[in-house]
Amino acid sequence: MKVNGTQYRAVWWDGGAVGYIDQRLLPHRFETVTAGTTLAVADAITGMAVRGAPTIGVMAGYGLALASLLGENFDSAYGLLNSTRPTAVNLRAGLDAVAPHFGSPDAADCALDWATNFDRLSERYPVYAIDKIGQGYSDIPKTDDDYTMAAVVRHACATLDALGLRKTHLVGHSRGGYLVCRMTLERPDLAATCTIVDSNSCAPGTGRNEVVLANPPEPKLGKESQRWILERYSYSPDHITDEWLDALVAIAAQPQYRQTVDRMHESGQLRFTRFLPQLADDKSEMFGWIRDRGMQCPTQLIWGYNDPTAPVELGRALFDLIALRERR
Repeated sequence: MKVNGTQYRAVWWDGGAVGYIDQRLLPHRFETVTAGTTLAVADAITGMAVRGAPTIGVMAGYGLALASLLGENFDSAYGLLNSTRPTAVNLRAGLDAVAPHFGSPDAADCALDWATNFDRLSERYPVYAIDKIGQGYSDIPKTDDDYTMAAVVRHACATLDALGLRKTHLVGHSRGGYLVCRMTLERPDLAATCTIVDSNSCAPGTGRNEVVLANPPEPKLGKESQRWILERYSYSPDHITDEWLDALVAIAAQPQYRQTVDRMHESGQLRFTRFLPQLADDKSEMFGWIRDRGMQCPTQLIWGYNDPTAPVELGRALFDLIALRERR
């Protein structure tokens, strides 16, 4: 909304705090408020100062990012914020947008995640697997403003543009599921179909990453520590090979990878000041697009019934959302 020539959002990140418009006072009075604690964020939601399902989800996501920035206990902060509106899907969606992407301090990632799928798929199709910006052997973000999932989407779209590809069959797993979903919605010229595999990042609801992946063995990013992470991501460890692990260890040892870890989690703290707040906004916006206009291309969900971190209930919730506008 615009007030006295100045554009305002309902909720925004305000330099280590959460700003919002007190909607209880509208339309007779306009007043902005700054919440500097998780409790203040929770009170704003409970007291109806922040209203509207998408706005509540964004406010909750900001609140959890603020809790992490302040060094508060994650589970306690999550429980407090979730209790403000325990039946609100958008609120839980905002809370679920919390996992780091660039330079994870626990496990590396790269296009070799798809290595066991290449040969069979390439018998019938040209197959491309992209290292997302800040992962694998792709370059790191040039500026702090690019430590966001929006930058990942732009990078992936630009890669397909550079390759001259149109109407591709986009497939993404986990956080990549969010990526291909967002690419499909933003750039329909790139997507003939969209396949989302086990992605709590893309689904309404709460995943189990913080519980299942808590306290990995030291040293982090070493071979056995990364094996531990991959095993706990999986129902079965049969696909986890030494070749894959050695590649991940080599990636994690790169100076530029260490630099992203530092920027995201240590000196820069960009996970809390930029990545999480922006993702909370973007995820809420994406759900609104799916609800209001649909995916606009054939969309397939593949979900493991026994996925340890992405319960099948999340897949059903995403299916129901997509099915509002698409043929089943």
